[in-house]
Amino acid sequence: MSQQTTKTKRYKLTLTLLSPVHIGTGEAYTPLNFTIDKDENGKNKVFVFDEVEFFNALEPKDKEEFVKKSGDLRELHAFIKQQKEVAKQISRKKINVAEDGVNDEEKGLVKKFETLGHNQINRFQICRTYRNSNFGAPLIPGSSLKGAVATALADSGKSEEWLKENMRLVSLSDSETAKISFVGTAKNVRRFDEAGKANGKPTLPVFTEYLRSTRPLTATLDLKGGVSMDEIKCACKARYKSLFDEEFTQTNALKYIKEEFKKLKNLSLKENEFLLRVGKHSGFSAVTTKGATFKDPKSGQIKKKAYTTWLINSLPFGWVKCAYEEV
Repeated sequence: MSQQTTKTKRYKLTLTLLSPVHIGTGEAYTPLNFTIDKDENGKNKVFVFDEVEFFNALEPKDKEEFVKKSGDLRELHAFIKQQKEVAKQISRKKINVAEDGVNDEEKGLVKKFETLGHNQINRFQICRTYRNSNFGAPLIPGSSLKGAVATALADSGKSEEWLKENMRLVSLSDSETAKISFVGTAKNVRRFDEAGKANGKPTLPVFTEYLRSTRPLTATLDLKGGVSMDEIKCACKARYKSLFDEEFTQTNALKYIKEEFKKLKNLSLKENEFLLRVGKHSGFSAVTTKGATFKDPKSGQIKKKAYTTWLINSLPFGWVKCAYEEV
């Protein structure tokens, strides 16, 4: 007797990025493999280059100078800035410093780069976002999307055993690649006004590469049985829409969030739409189920909710609206 097979159902996902997405890699750009300068259109860019290719492109006398300065990071950094035209010519990628023209974040990054002290060079870095290994283009990996879906299903009451058995039947592709990425200023701020606290000002900035596409990105979702598209939609709507609504109750963080995001306060979702929150700095609540706890790294206390949130260029991290259609 032949075993009945379940037909795979395929869905096209259209991903609209409501806020910046940073997929952490644990890697960073350092001042010895990038320079910041204006491009042919007069806009600041981060020009990322390979150090060996940079050295090989130098004139013989400049190579000797490079070797002489290689023992002093500050002098080497100054030398690279002097030879920025060489670095720009052999750069492997250009990253936008600002999304909407010159702003305070852009000025801060450029000024920081130009005035690096000796003790700052090895600490100044730009956290890299995930890129396709074949083309080097930024995207949202399918593993990040699938992880967000699994968290929502777990939060809906699905057991660990059920998830282990059924999530293997769910396949999510990487999103299509975005044409460009940006460098922004990430800061950690307290979510709510709290009595007895002196202020709620942001922490020192962390320069971070992120994905923000003006056009929707697409991905493919295959279901081979075990879980339905309706279950995924309902679980994600229940989980992430409530977290999204919480963004607008953060009395302190809202002071730093841009109006463009505040306009999404009454976001409504169509029947075939749901939200996900993906990537690094999405927040403790987005990557755990209700009732989960964590140990505060500073106080050592066990807490049930996060009291701070990360913003980048005054926007929350990781919000994606997903629309689906069967194909």
